[in-house]
Amino acid sequence: MIFCVFLDPESVCKLSSMGGLGADALIGILRVLLGNCLLAETTDWRTGPELRDAVKKIANQDVRARVSALLETFWRRSRFVAILEHEDGDDDVSTAAVALRNRNHAFLDVIITETPRPFPEGKAEVTPVESFHSSDFAARCQQAGCGLALAEGSIQAADFFTKHLSKLLLVEGKFEIYDRVAGRDFGPNFFHNFPFWIDFLKQAEHGIEFAIHTEGRQTQPIKTQLEELCDDTQITPTVVRHNDNSLPHERYLKTPAFILNLGRGIDLFDPLTGRNRDLHIAFSPRVELPPPSCF
Repeated sequence: MIFCVFLDPESVCKLSSMGGLGADALIGILRVLLGNCLLAETTDWRTGPELRDAVKKIANQDVRARVSALLETFWRRSRFVAILEHEDGDDDVSTAAVALRNRNHAFLDVIITETPRPFPEGKAEVTPVESFHSSDFAARCQQAGCGLALAEGSIQAADFFTKHLSKLLLVEGKFEIYDRVAGRDFGPNFFHNFPFWIDFLKQAEHGIEFAIHTEGRQTQPIKTQLEELCDDTQITPTVVRHNDNSLPHERYLKTPAFILNLGRGIDLFDPLTGRNRDLHIAFSPRVELPPPSCF
């Protein structure tokens, strides 16, 4: 559902040097990637600055401004993730070469590069930028952008998080669930679903703030359970109560990188089987969610 992409700065230079059609293609590719992709960065954080330098070289002022705005949006939404291992001696090695060396990284889905063949063996697809729209990855990306629909009982909770949401943990920051009914009737479905969520968040290699936003007044049972589940972990839970009718009807998962419409909200899994309920999860626009009324 969420992908991780390496974008070669040389690919930006190539398209931007190809006139109007190249500029349109570059803007279109960045818009596609902005929908549901993270950008793979080297652990010495070279790729982002090199992309900025490539954008500065774009001759057409209007194109340069539009591409720069898109790239800045990736930065603001914390979409750059340092997963490509920098090694001693890499200072004179291109970031594309580092990406290709990391082609088997578990989280890397595609490498967009102008590097000529042959490539190291690996699972990540490799495509030149001119062929992006005809790549297998582009088709997968477009399909995933429509959201995820699963029939009831399709997958175990742990496998669901690993397959569909695990890349969210690459981004440091706060995970917030907006579910207005969670605190109105804190019943067994909510109680038995929180452990699935916490087991997922425990896999992060960094600290996480985990907040539940609700309109209900039964916040103390939620706080108590989350504090017990998060004891001796890097997760800091909070429960935020909002005024009645101030939260949207839809349920959301808000992270620094993405906002997802959760459909059912917290209650994604059947406590008796540990498998998913029928569900639909979709990417959401950057909606403005209300501030809390009290804590």
